[in-house]
Amino acid sequence: MTAVTTWFRRLRGIVNVGFAGYDSEMSAMNATIGYNLKNAVTLVAPYKVVYADVLFSRGYLDLPNAPEVETGTAAKGKFIFLRGGAVRSALGYNLLVPADFSGDHVQVYLSFESADGKLVSDSLYLGDHIVV
Repeated sequence: MTAVTTWFRRLRGIVNVGFAGYDSEMSAMNATIGYNLKNAVTLVAPYKVVYADVLFSRGYLDLPNAPEVETGTAAKGKFIFLRGGAVRSALGYNLLVPADFSGDHVQVYLSFESADGKLVSDSLYLGDHIVV
C-alpha cells in the first residue's frame, strides 16, 4: 500500500486543487488517497492502480461530450500535468512531452478548473496512448 500512497502523493499539485472541496473534514490529499484506495486500487497483493478508475479531481464543472486524444509514462514513473494550459473555448491543446517518451505508453486524463480556481470538474480517463 505504501507504493500506492506514494504514487498519489507525487501528484500533490493537482489533487490539492482537484479534491479541495471533496470532504471538509480532511485534507485534499487524504481525500484523494481514501477515494482512490476504495475505487481505483486492487486490494489484493500485488496492489495495482486501475488507471481507468483513478480520479484526480471531483467537482461540478461539465466535461466535454466526446474528448479525443489524437496522438499519444507510467513505465518511466513520470507525471506531466499542466494547470492553465488552455482556455476551454480553444477546443484543443498540444502538450509537449520529453523526447524520451516517444514510443511509450502513457495514461491520459483530462479535467477542468474555472478561471478563478474555485470550481473543478471530475477528472476523466482518456485511456492508454502511445506517444509519437
